[in-house]
Order: sequence, then structure tokens, then C-alpha cells
Amino acid sequence: MSKRSKISPARRREWLRRYEKGEVQDDIAKNDKVNPRTVKEQLDRARLEQSFEMAQQQQLQQALNRHQKDLLDLIERIEKSLPEPSLATNFGVEDATDLPDQEKTLAFVIEPAMTVRLTKREGHYVQVALSEEESRLWQALKQHLGNKVPLWRAIADWKRALLAEVNARSALSYVIKRKVEQDYRLPVTLQSKGQEPHFTPTVIRFIWAEVTSRALSETSLNFPSRLEVDEGKLHDGAAYVTGYMPDPEKVKKDLEKTVAILVRSAEAGDAAQTHQNLRDSTNKVREELEDYLLLHHIPGRCSICQKLGGQ
Repeated sequence: MSKRSKISPARRREWLRRYEKGEVQDDIAKNDKVNPRTVKEQLDRARLEQSFEMAQQQQLQQALNRHQKDLLDLIERIEKSLPEPSLATNFGVEDATDLPDQEKTLAFVIEPAMTVRLTKREGHYVQVALSEEESRLWQALKQHLGNKVPLWRAIADWKRALLAEVNARSALSYVIKRKVEQDYRLPVTLQSKGQEPHFTPTVIRFIWAEVTSRALSETSLNFPSRLEVDEGKLHDGAAYVTGYMPDPEKVKKDLEKTVAILVRSAEAGDAAQTHQNLRDSTNKVREELEDYLLLHHIPGRCSICQKLGGQ
């Protein structure tokens, strides 16, 4: 069994430094009063240790670079998942087909890979959750940045604005449904028994978008003037808003009056205000995210970084 070397790692690294600066092996042996063979063996060992350390450092650097890329990819996914809010976005509350106080959870995917879950209790949506928030990578990002950076406050404001937007859409949709059913004395339903006159839930969504657009003082979406008549039905392309109406042209004209009245409602004002707030908060989040994307670096450390550092 070979004897354990009595030469310390620090000493053989010093020999290698001296050798690389020009001191020959025999001089190192003579000056340090050791066997020249020992110097040679220790120089070889020092070179192997140095190569191993360099390889470890390169691997560690690659791992840290990949970790940074993962964090920046998350930032980019969030940024791409927050497009400019649009009245054309369907949150699933615009047709008012459920009961106002019915509890439910909505889940919809925002491209490219973020699911938003909305939970409704006692007539209001009270919680919004992003699927990415449950990931370890999201937690790592929070550890890197800390809790006090403006990004987290901006995301929290966006979530509150989204809840307010959805609740305002829901409230206005129920008002529209009640008014249509009261004014026309016809049901809003997906299908009627036989061929009885009725409105489809699509009419609520179309009226909601038109009313909100006008309340925002934006360009009209031309509802209901863009509707076409086809065998007692009013439709916009493949989307039908009525079925089996005896006088669809009159209904079309009356819908314009309905829209004009609803634009002046408190619910329309709330829908317009919350939509504008959502636009503003979305832009704020995107600005915060874009700052990190432009930096190409996420500052700070997380538990993953500590493991890479051997802690």
C-alpha cells in the first residue's frame, strides 16, 4: 500500500506556480530539501487537481448560466402572457348563463403557457391565481429579487385589476340579460322548445362589448347595425343572436335603443373604468418585466444557487 503523501495541496500548488514561472524541478527540490522524484510526482498531481477544478468551474458556470436562462425564460413567459387587454377577450362570464350567486371556478389559458383560475363565491369572483406561481422556478425568482421590488406589487395590482374587470363584466352581463328578457319578454337561452322566438347568450356578449366600447368613448363595434337577417334569425357571421323571430328587422332596431340605454348605466361605467385600469396595470407589469429582459440578468441568489455553490 502506497504511503499517503505528506506534501499538502497548498504546497504542491505553490510548486506548480513556481515551475510555471520558470523554476526547474531540481531547483525546487534543492531549495525545499525534498527528493526530485517527489517534486515531479507532486507537480503531476497538482496539474490534475488544477484541471479538475477548472472543469468544475466551467460546469458550475454552465449551470449558473442555465439557471439564469430559466429565470429569464419565466420572465419572458409572463410578459408574453399579459397581452394588451381587449374587449374581444372572452373570460367566460359575458353570457351570464349561470346564476348570479352560483359558486364556480373558471380556468382559461393565456398564451403561451399560463393558466388563470378565477374563483367565484357569493356572487363575486374573489381570487385569481396564475399557474406559474405554484412552480419552484417562480419561488426561486422571488428569492432572487426579494419581496420589495416593484414587479411583485405590479403583479398584485394586475391581479386585482383583472378581478375587478371580470366582476364588472359579470355584473353588466346580468343587467343586460335581465333587460333583454324584460323588454322583449323572450328568454335568453341556448335552445328553445320547438321553434319559439328567443335570444341566444351571444346577444349578451355582443351588447356587453358594444356598451363598454361606447362607455370608453372608443369606436363603436357597429352592433347591432352589422347584424344580418336570415330566415327569422339575426346573426353576425356564424354567431346567431336570435332564433325564429317573426320580425327580426324590428328587433334589430330595438336593440339599438337597448344599447343606448345601457351605455348610461352604472354597470357600464364600472365596466369601462375597470377595463381601463386593467390596461394600465398590464402595461405597468410589462414595463417591469421588460427591464429584467433588457438586463439579461436576474440579480440576487436563491436556494438553487446555494446548492450550486455547495451550501
